[in-house]
Amino acid sequence: MKSFKVEIKSSFPEWDRYSVYMTAVCFGADGAIVGYINLSDKGGALETVPCDHADLYLYVIADRFPASDIVAQSPPFEVELSVCENGGKPHVATYRVNQWGGLSVKKSLA
Repeated sequence: MKSFKVEIKSSFPEWDRYSVYMTAVCFGADGAIVGYINLSDKGGALETVPCDHADLYLYVIADRFPASDIVAQSPPFEVELSVCENGGKPHVATYRVNQWGGLSVKKSLA
């Protein structure tokens, strides 16, 4: 069985304008759901129950929009998603967040 620890961070100066929601659906080797974990905190880490694999759903949603309403003046910014399996070395993926539309990702953890 595996467990996963997932964290998100960004150096974007206006990161405080965004809310982060993560959900992991954890599965056993037979495909049955063995756990369902939620996190709605940018500073925290989502940790799964022991499982064979999991599906991660990540949402980054703007609480307040950019100061400028000119799209070209509000380019996407980057977030880093760090996933550690069983306390091992983190695997980091970078995603670009649209300042107006946010980010929605489904990622398989295996």
